[in-house]
Amino acid sequence: MKYYQAIACPNCTNTQLMKSGRSDGGVQRYRCQTSDCPTNTFMLEYCYKACEFGIQEKIVEMTINSSGTRDTARVLKTNKNTVTRTLKNKESSLGAKGQVFIFAFRYDKLF
Repeated sequence: MKYYQAIACPNCTNTQLMKSGRSDGGVQRYRCQTSDCPTNTFMLEYCYKACEFGIQEKIVEMTINSSGTRDTARVLKTNKNTVTRTLKNKESSLGAKGQVFIFAFRYDKLF
């Protein structure tokens, strides 16, 4: 019996995809055929939770909502160093809103 799984791009939800090889772990990669889509390739299963689509946005959202670094890492099942790296990379792109955001992040690091 054959099974069919509908696969869509996680960014633009387009179903026009093509296979794009395999990762080192043997997981199938897919390439979105839409020219406007910023996602080049993606996989359905990632070895690391931090690589999944939307995790970085969740980290920033949880920090803005007063979650600490360790709390965010525990809830999202990532490493606390991944949370710290993501927040440091997002600091420059947030502008004035980022000042409050970074203050909350640094305050959490004090304790």
